[in-house]
Amino acid sequence: MDSKFTIEVNHTGSFVPKPIVYFNPVKMVVSNVDFRSMSFMEFISYVKNLVKDGTINVYYCLPQRSLRDGLRVLEDENDYVRFLDVGYENGGMINLYIDHSQYPVMEWIEEEIAEDGSVDGNTDDDDDVDSELSDDEFVEHEADDEVIQLQPFDDPFIRRKFFKSPRIVDDEKDDKKDVKKNLHKYPVHDPNQKWDTMSPILGMKLCDRYELKHLLSNYAVANGYKLWYEKNDSTRLLVRCCKGEEKSKCPFRLWATWMSKERSFQIKSLISEHNCSRALNLGLMVTYSWIGKQLIETIIDNPRISYRKMAAAVLRDFNLKVSFG
Repeated sequence: MDSKFTIEVNHTGSFVPKPIVYFNPVKMVVSNVDFRSMSFMEFISYVKNLVKDGTINVYYCLPQRSLRDGLRVLEDENDYVRFLDVGYENGGMINLYIDHSQYPVMEWIEEEIAEDGSVDGNTDDDDDVDSELSDDEFVEHEADDEVIQLQPFDDPFIRRKFFKSPRIVDDEKDDKKDVKKNLHKYPVHDPNQKWDTMSPILGMKLCDRYELKHLLSNYAVANGYKLWYEKNDSTRLLVRCCKGEEKSKCPFRLWATWMSKERSFQIKSLISEHNCSRALNLGLMVTYSWIGKQLIETIIDNPRISYRKMAAAVLRDFNLKVSFG
């Protein structure tokens, strides 16, 4: 086995909670280094020298997992051995994330999982099973035997290597049947693309529902769409545009479910058409977390910035009215 190792070091950015993301990273790729010849302390010193910061916490992420489910901290020699094993099992490649601010990142993840009530993947094998609704309003859902008809994708942007192997889903009507050998490739969401270019695509696969909700928030703000969640739980999202009397006017509808066999959230059906007017107040689609991620550099530069000035910045930069009350 080749002892050489390649790591992608994400540094200079910041961890942000709910959902946990690493915001505004600078990426550095280090190749052909024999880390097995280093002790844990030698490795940490090596990383500190790389990022020019002597007071850091070092994390790595399990391959093909979201940060919430796959992030691990490197604190001692045992952690380092596990890190090396994971990397070599993944073909000698792994991603590092550097925390420069001593944030309680693992506590954030525990809180996020506790609030969600489950860890991704701990769901029934039947990804489209109906569940009890939390309100009295009837919610449509996709029939269990519905099949997405898609053309295979062959776009260079879509084929970017976010994971070591391509992510595919079966074309069966029933997830419990044998998987066919003739599989379609579906688009994979790029979380690093410019926020105002994000849009949902039929068949798109994402790490988890938090990544999909973040995409939808960006999509709503960029276009002034008043999206809302008609169904929102750990395994399914049903999203429409406009509510109440305006509901029937805009045909937009998105249905997505957690695919336990593929360990991804997938957009199963999509009516992408809108005929509504641009809205300045987008309700629950714009959360404090979303605003914080967009204004993080402004807040870091001016920690004493007032709510009024933040609201003005959001209106100026995003044409969006928000209330901090």
